Amino acid sequence: MLQFIKKTFIHETFESVTFWGVLFFCFMASIASAIFTAMEDLGKVAAIYTAFITFYFVILAIVAQMTKKHQACYSAMCFALNTLILPPMFFICGGLNSGMPFYCITSLLITSLISNFRTRVIMAIYSLILYTSILFYDWYNPELSPPLEPFDTILDQVVSFVFMALLIFTTVSYLLKAYHLERQKKDEVIAKLDYLSTHDPLTGLYNRRIFIERIRNQVLSSPAGYYLLMFDIDYFKQINDTYGHLFGDQVLESIGQLAKNICNREGEMAVRYGGEEFILLICEDNYTSALAKAEDFRKRVSAIKFEDQPNVSINISGGFIDCYNPNFSNYDKILTVVDERLYTAKSNGRNQIIGKY
Repeated sequence: MLQFIKKTFIHETFESVTFWGVLFFCFMASIASAIFTAMEDLGKVAAIYTAFITFYFVILAIVAQMTKKHQACYSAMCFALNTLILPPMFFICGGLNSGMPFYCITSLLITSLISNFRTRVIMAIYSLILYTSILFYDWYNPELSPPLEPFDTILDQVVSFVFMALLIFTTVSYLLKAYHLERQKKDEVIAKLDYLSTHDPLTGLYNRRIFIERIRNQVLSSPAGYYLLMFDIDYFKQINDTYGHLFGDQVLESIGQLAKNICNREGEMAVRYGGEEFILLICEDNYTSALAKAEDFRKRVSAIKFEDQPNVSINISGGFIDCYNPNFSNYDKILTVVDERLYTAKSNGRNQIIGKY
């Protein structure tokens, strides 16, 4: 039983949770109504009818469990409540002097949770007109409802109020929780999509698009203090072919983590430009310090050790430039020069960084 409740209220859809929750309260209310009908001695018709209602809810629960058509069963439950159950019960159980008006009001809340918009509106309008007519009709014809003793009246009204108040409170609380959970999921999806739009999913570094935007919007307008290191992994294709792509991904992740750690100053960024090619945007006070930082990074990469392949050493070749150069009027010129220096580093034997010629 506990497993069923846990599965229903945690893992099932909104329609199924709403159906089982409302059905449970309606079932309990029908039992309470049957008990008080017997206590108030309202006659055999009232007793039989309340028993029929309880039986109806049991049958509806069985059908819903077997067919899993919770939306259709919920609509059937609302139709039965507003047509076959509450209108007759209103007059059988004491009319305006009983707790039935609370049930009529709550039925509109239950009806408002029908998922199909057209069915919901039609049922709500029908119920509103029906219950308004019933209230006026009973007021004009009080003899239609059996008289209740004062104590029975207040007892019936209090019990009905408590049941319906609990139903309303539980329903609204669940709806608010469902809304907040849905909003939280939506915010998480948006945050994830926003992250993926700016970062490389494997290494966690910034991607090429966000780097280009940074160069065009910030570095070109105020280039002083910015330096660029473009590098790639030496013989990375051979590493993939020899040790497999999973190990190749491990290499990329390790270098990516090292790049994030070294780009720790405000304004710096580490970028996976594509494949095994990376870029570090370095902020330093002068060219010498920036180049020293790039060299320190190269040495740290060479010192990386892998538990699965302890004999494998990774090296990088890179091109290095000072962004503060009047010839760098646009992004393409910056990338052309730094790419040429990267090519020179590879041509000169790899595992080195080429700055000024």
